[in-house]
Amino acid sequence: MSMVDYDNYEEEFSVKSTLSRCSWVFSELLPIVVGLTLMAEAIGFLGDLMGSFGGILGIAGTVIGLATQGSISLAIVKNYQEREVEFKECLSKGVCRLPTLLLACLLIFLIVVALSIPVSIIFVVTRSLSLNSLFMAIVVVGLAGFAFWLFAMLSLTIQIIVVEELGAIEAMRRSKELTKGHRGSIMFLYFLIFALVIVLMYVGYLIFGAMFSLPNLASVEGFQQFAFKLDAEGGSMSVMFYLIIFIITSVSRVFSNVMGGAIYLELLIVKADKDIDEMAQVFE
Repeated sequence: MSMVDYDNYEEEFSVKSTLSRCSWVFSELLPIVVGLTLMAEAIGFLGDLMGSFGGILGIAGTVIGLATQGSISLAIVKNYQEREVEFKECLSKGVCRLPTLLLACLLIFLIVVALSIPVSIIFVVTRSLSLNSLFMAIVVVGLAGFAFWLFAMLSLTIQIIVVEELGAIEAMRRSKELTKGHRGSIMFLYFLIFALVIVLMYVGYLIFGAMFSLPNLASVEGFQQFAFKLDAEGGSMSVMFYLIIFIITSVSRVFSNVMGGAIYLELLIVKADKDIDEMAQVFE
C-alpha cells in the first residue's frame, strides 16, 4: 500500500463539499447504504423485543454495526474509483476486519478512561473551590469541546481499518493525520447529525404519545407516566415503541454512516490530490 505525504498538498476540505458528497452518496449508493445499515439495526431491534434475553443480540447488532460502517465507506470509495460495488463483498470485508475494529474500540475506550481521570480531578477541584457558576460553565464547555475534538481526531479509524486494512494503532495514527486541520469542520458536521437525532426523537415521541393518548413525552412528568404505562401494559404498545425507536435509530445511522464515509473520501481526495486511477493504487 503506497503512502502519501499529506503535508505537501493543499487543504480544501469544507462543510459544503462534504454535504455535497453526502448527496452524491445517496444518489449513487442508497440501496447498499440502507441495506447494510438495516442489517445491523434489525439485529439490535430483535434484541430489544426479546427483553432480558435479547442482550446477546443487542451486542451482536452493535458489533455488526461497526463492520457495516466500514463496509459503507468501502462502497463509497470503490464507487468513486468507478469500480464495481457489491453488497456481499463490502459486507464480507467489514466482517473480516471485526477483530481489528474491536481492538481499536477497546484502545479508544482506554484512552477516554485515562483522560477522564485528570478531567474528573479538575472538575472536583473547581467544585470544591466554590467557584461561581460562570466559571463552572466554562469548565464544562471546555471539557465537552475537548471530548468532541478527540472524537473528531479518531473519527476515521473504522473507515481506515476496513478500507486500507491497517492495524488498530496505525489506523488511529492515520486518522489523526487525515483529520489534522479539519477537526472543527468535522465536529460541526457530526453536530448536524446529533441535531438530526434530537429532532427525530422529539417527533417520534410526539407521534407515539398521540397514538396512545399520552402527555407530552418531552416533559419529565410525561415521560415518567409513559414509562409506567409501558411497563404495565407492554404488548402492542411496547412493540410500537421499539419500532419507532428502530426507525429513528436506523435513519440516524444511515446519515451517520454516510457522513463518515463522505468525510473520509473528501479528505482522501483533498490531501492525496490524486485522480481516480492514481487514488486506486492507495488501496491495492
